[in-house]
This record gives sequence, C-alpha cells and structure tokens, in this order.
Amino acid sequence: MENSLSQNISLQQRQQLSQRQQQSLELLHLPLQKLDERIAEELKNNPLLEDELPPAGEQITDSEKDNQDSNEDSQTDFEAAQNLWGDDLPAGSIYADSDDDGDFWSRTAAPPPSMDEQLEVEIATSGLSERMIFLAGNIISNLNESGYLASHLADIAMLCDADMEEMEEALGLVQSFDPPGIAARTLGECLKIQLERKGSLTPLLEKLTTDDSIQEIIANHIPQLAKKLNVSMEELLGAVAEIKKLDPAPGAVLSAKENEVSEPEIEIIRKNGHYAVKTLHDRERRLSISLRYQKMLDDPALQPETRAYIEEKIRSAKELIESLRLRGDTLTAIGNVLIRTQADFLDSGPEELHPLTMKQVGEMLDLNESTISRAVAGKAVKTPQGIFPLKYFFSSGYQSGDGENIASRAVQEKIRALIASEDPKKPLSDDKIAQLLSEDGIKIARRTVAKYRDILEIPDTRKRKRF
Repeated sequence: MENSLSQNISLQQRQQLSQRQQQSLELLHLPLQKLDERIAEELKNNPLLEDELPPAGEQITDSEKDNQDSNEDSQTDFEAAQNLWGDDLPAGSIYADSDDDGDFWSRTAAPPPSMDEQLEVEIATSGLSERMIFLAGNIISNLNESGYLASHLADIAMLCDADMEEMEEALGLVQSFDPPGIAARTLGECLKIQLERKGSLTPLLEKLTTDDSIQEIIANHIPQLAKKLNVSMEELLGAVAEIKKLDPAPGAVLSAKENEVSEPEIEIIRKNGHYAVKTLHDRERRLSISLRYQKMLDDPALQPETRAYIEEKIRSAKELIESLRLRGDTLTAIGNVLIRTQADFLDSGPEELHPLTMKQVGEMLDLNESTISRAVAGKAVKTPQGIFPLKYFFSSGYQSGDGENIASRAVQEKIRALIASEDPKKPLSDDKIAQLLSEDGIKIARRTVAKYRDILEIPDTRKRKRF
C-alpha cells in the first residue's frame, strides 16, 4: 500500500455583504405587515429610537402627506440605493455568507398559530375527559392542510389502543369544532356537516352529498343526475347552487399562510393630466433619534462604556432610518417605471398591459434583477384600475399581427373576457378561443390557451356548460 500526501489550492470568489447592505435588502424584501413588526422590535430594543407619528395601521391622511412634489428628490436620493446595493449583488440568498445568519430569523416575527394549534385550543377549552382529549388530539394531528382526516380512523384507533366506538365519539367531537366541515373523511361528509350545522340538510341535499353524486356534480353531469334522482332540472340546479356555496376546504381558513400581498404601499395617481407616484406609508418619517441621549455625548464626564453604548445605538438607528428611506425610494422608482411603461394599462385596464421583465426594470434603474425581485415580493400598488400586486406587471409577451407587443397577462385577460361573454349553453372550446385570438392578431396555440385558463382557474368547456 502506497501512502501519498497532496495539497490542492483553489480560488473562490465570494461576495461579502456589509451589515448595512444586509439590513437594507432585508427591509426591502419585507411586506408591510412584517416591516411594522420589525420596526416595533427595533423600537423595543433601541431606547434611542423614537416613534413620532401614530402607530402603524393609523392612516396618514393626504393633507398630512402628499409627496408628489418630492418625486424628483426621491429620484435623486435613489442614487444612494444604487450605490449601496450596486449592480452585482448575488442572486441567491443575501444571508448565505453572513457571519450572523440566524440574526435575521431571530428578528422576524413568529408565524401565526397553525391549524393544529388552534384546534388544540378548542379541545383544551371544551371540558373533555383526559381520554377524549388524547383521542381528539390524535385525530387533529392526522388532518391535512384542507382540514380532512388523512388517515383511516381504524389505524388511529390501533395506535391509540382504542375501540372504534371511542374513536367515532372523538371524531364527532372534533367535527363539532369550527370551522364546520373540519375533520371530514370525504368531500361529501364535509359538505353534509356544513349543511347540518346550518340546519338546511334536505333529503335531496343529503342524496347529493354521497360520493357518487359529488362526482357527477364535479363532472357537470347534471341531466344524468336529475334522471337518476328522479327530480326536475330546476330543483336539482337549485340544490347544486346551495352546495356550491359551501367550503370544500374548511381547514384552509385555519392554515397558517403568509399573505402574498399586503395593503398597497404606493399609489399611482393622475393629476393635472399626468401620472405620479404617491407613497402611502413613509415609515422612516415616523422615526427619529432621541435628542436627550444625543446631548449626553456632549458631557465630558460620561463613562466610556455608556458613550460607546449610545454611539452604537445612534449608528443602528441611523442605519434603520436610512434603510427604510431607501426602501421607499426604490418602490417609488419602480412605480415611476410603471408610469413610463404601462401608461396604456393605467388608461384602459389589464388588456392593455405591455410585456415587462424584472431584468428590464433593473436595467432602467441600474439595479440587479434580484434586487427588483426582492422589492416587488409581497407588495401592491394602487392604480386607477384598482389594486394590483407589483408582480402582476411582470410577464413575457406576444407579438400581434401589427407588430405590437402584448403581455401574456393581457392575453389571459382577453381569454377571461371571451369566456365571460360566451353562451353558457355552448361554451367556447380552447381551439375556438385560440382561433378568435388569432383573428384578433394574437397567434397562440390551443395548449397555451388551456394553460392560461388553468392559471385563471377557469374550468374546461364541459364543466362550464350550463343546462
């Protein structure tokens, strides 16, 4: 056996972000609710940071704040963001190479209680015996995200060393909790529980909540089902309409899901014949640094450790306020890009949306594409056409017959409009929609129509047919 010793030297380029850059990018990424939680945490931990204006949630009126005239100043200040974040930030996680990886997570607010935790609170306050609490807890631990029982009751009984009579009683207790339909084993049982709780379970509705009838309703086999149940079409359609008012996934109400879009942070307004960006929430304007503590630094007798503490907290407060200002300036800059590129949308609505990518916006603002992605995540803009997620404006496009570029979202809106105006007794097929769009100058394949229809959550032709 021959032993050998070797040494390999390799060069790796790793980009370290300063603490200020990390904080600025972190705040840029946070939606409004999480941002307020972060500010509240900073106010709690930094006695030099003061909150001058009303707490978050109390709206600042237009009379208090109208920053249309400050747009030019914001654009000038935005250069600070370009210098801070640069054009070559890593596209991946900004915390990957940080020495304080866990610091961000420790400062982020805990998620809301899970579905299991909320149901366990109901168990604890129901006055049940310890045995029933144990069995009901095991049932809850076997619910899926939609609130259905994901395991066979017999399997849970075996794990709990319980008989089926006990398990049925425990299941009935959990099914009595809110929201109605929780812990159902099938869709039919879920709907039946909701009808029972409402006191509106008629003999016909009970027949319609069987597994076979539910499948017929899903497949839109209404004439066949009416004949099978020996009822008129009018009576059946009325009962089906009642079923469609129910919630097929009651657990989703309790599931802890982060909202994709918070309340709008910027507004695009039309004033004097021109569009302008208005900031709705200037968080940095609420914050200031305590003058009392700053004056303490003028005292030559101040203890060195106290001086160091105050200086550190002042630095931290300044960086937070500056990061919040840059965050607002960046969103304002993106709003100004939308004014330049999406004027037709602002005038006429979604069907006039033009293709726009995050890379293009990054090039316009001299920022990295990943920075734009962080900036728009979970944020919304109020426009003359309504409130939209900022991500709504970013999509690829098609070229119409006259050479005009059309955003894929605009094509989706055209598909939605065609389906909305169709004869429900003779709904349009995907082929027919593709043909109509082609006649309008938009060349699109049938499979693309089907994909966009799925994105819009519109059923296929067979399920859209009305009788």
